[in-house]
Amino acid sequence: MQIMDEIYKIASTERIQQLEKELAVQLTELKSEIEEQETRRDYSSVRMPKDVSYFRRERELALKKTLQVAESKPLAVQADVMQRELESCLRREYTPENLPLLLLQVSHVAT
Repeated sequence: MQIMDEIYKIASTERIQQLEKELAVQLTELKSEIEEQETRRDYSSVRMPKDVSYFRRERELALKKTLQVAESKPLAVQADVMQRELESCLRREYTPENLPLLLLQVSHVAT
């Protein structure tokens, strides 16, 4: 299996960097909101959100997994397959050379 991530480098475009900045702001707001609510209560079932770097790593892992490409199957030429099938059909099952051995096997099975 050839792994394309050795060839393809994951790059952060301006759009991705902008989205990561927006995500960081949203995560900071969410964290502060959760911390504010936790000060009012002793416990919370809401987990603290992950950091932006966590989501960047997750995105890279997903892209690397997507870039794993299996090798192609060997090419089977239909004409060659048909030729082998034709040859096997034309081949004699019983020949003067193998008939005595077949008769000997049958006689041993019968006794």
